[in-house]
Amino acid sequence: MKRTLLACLFVLAPTVSFAADLPPLAKASPLFATPYNGSGMYFGLEAGGGASTADVSGIPGVNPSSLVSAQGLAGVIVGYSTPMANGQRYGFVEADVGANNINGNSQGFSLSGPVTIQILAGFGAPASQIMSFLPTFGIVSPTLPLPGGATVSDQSIYLAGGVDISDVSANFGGASNRVWQFAPLFAMGIEGKVSTGGVLGARIEEVFQMDGTCIGAICRDAAMLTRAKVLYKF
Repeated sequence: MKRTLLACLFVLAPTVSFAADLPPLAKASPLFATPYNGSGMYFGLEAGGGASTADVSGIPGVNPSSLVSAQGLAGVIVGYSTPMANGQRYGFVEADVGANNINGNSQGFSLSGPVTIQILAGFGAPASQIMSFLPTFGIVSPTLPLPGGATVSDQSIYLAGGVDISDVSANFGGASNRVWQFAPLFAMGIEGKVSTGGVLGARIEEVFQMDGTCIGAICRDAAMLTRAKVLYKF
């Protein structure tokens, strides 16, 4: 038995010595080139505004396409993001709940304005990858100035689709929560990590109101609604 053990040690000794001379294996570090570090919930704030052609078909002598309805909004965000393709791309689902500044006889913005909700899902990829496929014509993308020397990194461009749910009771001269419009939307945005924490981004949304459905009344003819937002997520 002793001879057998000594023989095994004699055979294994060079192998152990060789393994000890090997450089240590580098630990695999997660690579998240997306604005979000891994999977999980996120929350945020949003502010923006939109514009669409006003419905004045019932006013004699006024060209229906001559007036534009403009509105501002502010709200909150809740969503879930998960990385894909080794952290280079990501998918997300998100709900934005805000209030428009249509307040009847009250001027200025008020959180008591009609509610507007956007529910969407999308995917994003590093902005450098997407921009490499597009002609730049020598134009340099503008950067958003941030206070305190903060910087933005890991910028991604994303596409999303979903549904816009808005209280449009004011369009029918009624009180709030009487008429709701459900319309498909398409969104495109850019966002990146802020060095001081969180994710800062901007988004353009196109709401296809002419393809929408109303609950509480028959939808009036409406044009495309274009909405721009600035979003901060944490």
